[in-house]
Amino acid sequence: MAAFYGGIAFVIVQIIDGTFEVMGIPAWVSRLLIILLGLGFPVAIGLAWIFDITPEGIVRTEGRSTGKPGTSNRTLIAVTILAVAFGIWGWSRSIAGGDDLPVIAVLPFQSYSEHESDWFADGFTDVLISQLAKLSGIGVIARTSTMHYKQTDLTASEAGRELGASVVLEGSIFRSGGKVRITSQLIDTRTDRHLWSETYERRMDDAIALQADVAFAIAQALKDELTPKEARDIMALPTANAAAYEHYLKALSLRQNLGLHPANSTESSIERHTGIIAEMEAAIALDPAFAEAHATIVLEHGFLYKNTQGPDPTSQRLALLTQALNRAEAAAPGTLPIRKARGVYHFRSSREYRRALEQFEPLLAQSPND
Repeated sequence: MAAFYGGIAFVIVQIIDGTFEVMGIPAWVSRLLIILLGLGFPVAIGLAWIFDITPEGIVRTEGRSTGKPGTSNRTLIAVTILAVAFGIWGWSRSIAGGDDLPVIAVLPFQSYSEHESDWFADGFTDVLISQLAKLSGIGVIARTSTMHYKQTDLTASEAGRELGASVVLEGSIFRSGGKVRITSQLIDTRTDRHLWSETYERRMDDAIALQADVAFAIAQALKDELTPKEARDIMALPTANAAAYEHYLKALSLRQNLGLHPANSTESSIERHTGIIAEMEAAIALDPAFAEAHATIVLEHGFLYKNTQGPDPTSQRLALLTQALNRAEAAAPGTLPIRKARGVYHFRSSREYRRALEQFEPLLAQSPND
């Protein structure tokens, strides 16, 4: 009876988990049904112990001994208690184990630079999110969610709790006189305790390596041990050209602000995405093998075309998209950003979902939080 009840309850819970949210059934209904299933278990076992189902109907069970070893009432009671205790232990471990997975939200870094916009801080935040997304065993909140906290009266912990993050990274950037100073800190959203903090100061022409150092330090603070592959991926520099890197950060900043300030017309949307492409083209002119810049150009042309549903669904835009992909694959073949761009091309240009998935699915092993 215990096994039968457990099997039926498991099936019911799976149905609840898979269908109730899609059907719009309130969460309290799911919780109530699961609680009732839990309360019903001892009732069902008690009734099964007291009564038997026989050809003559339901009758009260009479104490008896079969003479077979291991089938006495005491043995059956002990086995049942052990089975129930083991199930409760496993369930409690699975619930507790969910807290072992840290989820980090990288809030937009604040800019305190003199006489300039905050494009460097915006781009730096975007790069950090991309770097941390390469780590396994942690969750990373997407930038489309965190960027809305660029201007907020909430504390870092309050913003993190709203986002469902257990850890928040916040920081500030100050640029002046050819130097950059970055202050960053990790905060536990449950206790408001600082887990890690550090201040870095470098020359602007060393800002690329600085980004890698900050990402590596944060990764070490989040995980007890990094795999060799994770360490290599985190420390990998997107380009060695400082001027190209600045154009790249400017483009990332423009992408971030698209979500904060949506375009109010088709012409405005095309103009703003064209501005991102122009910054990436400037980066490629300085470093022709800049894979991330090439990939972003493909993503932007793909968004504008979007297979007859974008703001510019023309044959000219499709030609630019195809040209950008061919150039990207020739410049940095086989790299993760270019393979992602190939998947985006299949998705945006002709809605070839299967071919897009063939590109995307293997990449999740390399960047599990993307």
